[in-house]
Amino acid sequence: MHYCQGDETKRKDNSGSSPTMLANFHMKLLKCIERKEESPKHSASSRLLDYEPALDKMQDLIQLLQNVGNDENDAERQGLVKVLSDEKVLQSVFGIIDEQVFRIPLPPKKQDHLEGYDDDYGRDNFVYQDWKSLQVCYELLLQFLRLLAQTLESKGILKNYIDIKFASKLLERINSEDGREREYSKLALTQVYVLLIRLRTPIRRKIAMVFHEYIQTERHNGIEYLLEMLGSIISGFVIPLKEDHKKYLQHVLIPMHKVRNFERIQQPLLYCIARFIEKEPSCASCGQNLTCI
Repeated sequence: MHYCQGDETKRKDNSGSSPTMLANFHMKLLKCIERKEESPKHSASSRLLDYEPALDKMQDLIQLLQNVGNDENDAERQGLVKVLSDEKVLQSVFGIIDEQVFRIPLPPKKQDHLEGYDDDYGRDNFVYQDWKSLQVCYELLLQFLRLLAQTLESKGILKNYIDIKFASKLLERINSEDGREREYSKLALTQVYVLLIRLRTPIRRKIAMVFHEYIQTERHNGIEYLLEMLGSIISGFVIPLKEDHKKYLQHVLIPMHKVRNFERIQQPLLYCIARFIEKEPSCASCGQNLTCI
């Protein structure tokens, strides 16, 4: 395994993480987000990672997480998971996400839904000038969730930091003007859904609310991303399907065929419906009178 340059963290024995490893990791994390003296040009809400050295340190930290996560040494990996589960580390990481990601979103691009979907406003639409600093925050969150998913103990600890409010903020970011952020927030929300069973039903309800609003307004920058995520969720449904799941098809997905820019959502929407029918063929009767199915 290769640590990032300058990392002096010692390997642990099979007993798990050491106090030294915990202290070193937390110090490295704090150095990524330490504030310099505020100048008149920078308010308290300014981006911490606009400071280039801090950005480089954060990238080194993410590389460390990736290296340990891919290491074949199970004791090494589990040791880091214990470090990541420490209260101070959790507070620092989720503090970064709250301040650097969950800020007030930019207003969505104004578009008359009657004119149809603008194909140019898709996955390659890049808005952020400072995307690099935002990307490393998402990468940190994704790597963090990936490693913590390996133990039941970590999942219990996460309930103090990840709730439906946190998931809702990720859901809001999928409506971002920037296609890169839509993709990252979709991946993060999917990991949260998989990781925390207690949030699955509330997350599906929140997504249903977005779909209902979209049917009325046809305005949402990331509606395809949500359908893609839902397709993965449906693939994980157990059979026989629960009544709540069947109602989701009938009352949430089927009505979406009525939107005027149906071609925009056709592929991921039909994928979702196909997964339902694959799970339970009787679901085909829900859309037997619709020409789009």
